Amino acid sequence: MPRALPTPRRRCPTRGQRAASTTLAEEPALLDLVTQRYLTRGAPHESVLRSTYQSRATYFRRLRRARELLLAAT
Repeated sequence: MPRALPTPRRRCPTRGQRAASTTLAEEPALLDLVTQRYLTRGAPHESVLRSTYQSRATYFRRLRRARELLLAAT
């Protein structure tokens, strides 16, 4: 008898995802950047940089701003 395929698991938001979404709720661009870079597996800076169409300076400036907001909220 063939084995049934496993059902895909629903991903529950992690503590990091919840913290980021509540802290950066007013700045969706920063939330998207943090989600792509830190909460998505295998997303190095270069791939996120290309997918967001930002200059290197703008990318790192926005990433720094998002980290500052997240640190201030803790």
